[in-house]
Amino acid sequence: MAQPNFPRAGQGLSTESLWDYVVANQRLLTYIGGAVVVAAGVVLFWRESVNVRNTRAQSAFESAQQAFYAGNLPLAKSDLDKLISRYGNTPGGVQATMLLAQILYGEGKYDDGIRRLQGAQGQRAAHRFAASVEELLAAGYVDTKRYDEAVSHFLAAAQKAAFEADRDSYLAEAARVYQLAGKTAEARKIWAQQAEDIESPAMSEARVRLGEIDAKAAVKN
Repeated sequence: MAQPNFPRAGQGLSTESLWDYVVANQRLLTYIGGAVVVAAGVVLFWRESVNVRNTRAQSAFESAQQAFYAGNLPLAKSDLDKLISRYGNTPGGVQATMLLAQILYGEGKYDDGIRRLQGAQGQRAAHRFAASVEELLAAGYVDTKRYDEAVSHFLAAAQKAAFEADRDSYLAEAARVYQLAGKTAEARKIWAQQAEDIESPAMSEARVRLGEIDAKAAVKN
């Protein structure tokens, strides 16, 4: 394809020179204009396709939720599985994975639930739910007494939290698990920070926990 004969900088951009340029390159400009229109159409089509998928996934998730809250777990699991298979990389699909993991936890299938959540973490749509997914992973590890893994995920949830209050709540969860694991020093470090923060939702608990830790340490000494 011929290259456009653009006016040189030194020639100026008079009305006449611009008109001459358009006349000389009208076919090329038509091609370029058509390409721009096609590209814009592709972008609009893609956006509409994404919106349709997200809407359908959210509707399917709400339907599965209704089955879950109605106590029909077999139907809820079946609907969630289908939704995840078809719309896994959508916000509704990630929410479906989170709900399915909770159902699996309730059935004692912790490793299955954890694997589901780990799979969801690789989805682009999981970004907005990153902290909540980490929290659910941590919960699965706590219930199976894998405390080190649980703490790492609570700390990851704190790093990914969108709000300070949520961050402090996740840190408090990590401190509780540290205590369950017998790692008092690590727990005390978190509680000490929380106890000094008047805006932390865990401030009162942190002061109580610090008192308990210090009292136990005094008895040992």
